[in-house]
Amino acid sequence: MSRDRGGRQARLRRAVKGLLISSPGRDGWQRPAAVIGALGIRPGDRIADLGAGTGYFTVHLARATGPNGITYAVDTDEDMLDAIEEAAARAGLANIRPIRADGGALALSERVDLAFLCNVYHHLPDQRGYFARLAAQLAPGGRVAIVEAMPGGRMARLFGHVTPPGRIREDMQAAGYRLESAPDFLVDRVRQSFQVFTRSEAPRAVDPIAARRP
Repeated sequence: MSRDRGGRQARLRRAVKGLLISSPGRDGWQRPAAVIGALGIRPGDRIADLGAGTGYFTVHLARATGPNGITYAVDTDEDMLDAIEEAAARAGLANIRPIRADGGALALSERVDLAFLCNVYHHLPDQRGYFARLAAQLAPGGRVAIVEAMPGGRMARLFGHVTPPGRIREDMQAAGYRLESAPDFLVDRVRQSFQVFTRSEAPRAVDPIAARRP
């Protein structure tokens, strides 16, 4: 028997889950435009929004890639995948692909330029193993961006769902990544770390100004 995706109970269930994930006024403290800007997404990029939830960031990511890009919205919850389809339709975006995950290894149809996670890291049971396996899904030069609640913030007070940023760096280094950047504009506002990683064997970008220094 097929699931009731459009019935009253299904819509109510999605609405309740959505409120738990994305509170009203989130744009004010989450600063999605600043997050997207810091990522330097290029038109045509392939992106995986891992643990996409209601698609809050999925929509922003999909807009940044333009019509020639694709954003894969990955989640284990079918209600959330239905919510993402609805959000894509409301936004008029045809470049979002909802993908149901089983909590194990990620299996996409192509490699991605960016894997993005927001408040998902603490849910992963084996972070080091997960990101070691994720490397096979990254295109050459691909990056992993992790936004995660820090101790002392609202997420810690409400749910206890936090990970110290140093712990994330240690796990990612053990999984074969190096830190590329760590924008700090979410730290004071909402106590979230924002860290971007690349594979350790990836060539480092050369700063032309620094290269000319003696």
